[in-house]
Amino acid sequence: MKAILKFNGGKLALLCSRCSVIIKVGYQFTEEEKKFSLGEIILPPLFCNNCKKQSNMNLREKFSKENIKQGLTTLIKKKYGEQHNIKIVILKTNAKYDDEYDNYSPVLILIDKDYNELDHKLNIHSLMPTRTEQADYYEEFANSFPDLDITFKF
Repeated sequence: MKAILKFNGGKLALLCSRCSVIIKVGYQFTEEEKKFSLGEIILPPLFCNNCKKQSNMNLREKFSKENIKQGLTTLIKKKYGEQHNIKIVILKTNAKYDDEYDNYSPVLILIDKDYNELDHKLNIHSLMPTRTEQADYYEEFANSFPDLDITFKF
């Protein structure tokens, strides 16, 4: 998906990539937008204020603790079935690796009924916000995406 450029009454206009409302007309373009209009570069999708607000409110809902918990429950049941022996789930959405690079990444720990940690290969990245979603969240709410610590019993 990229920005949408159309003619409106003979004048160039940038449109919202979701609802197609006019965001800017030619004389309001930045240098980057002018380059895009000449085909020199590609711009990412642009959104009007209304669509940005709607999208970002959905981000708050999409990555709420309750929705992430529901997503984890679904992943666990899909992998281990309804009759699994997992009793405790611990998720840290932004845990620091203890390595030379100081990387941060989500960590999932599954504890069975005997209080042993299970070795799993569950891909939880689909439950985490992408870099673009994190940037959109920051732009709208002037705040970083919250780090979540989610623990629950089955």
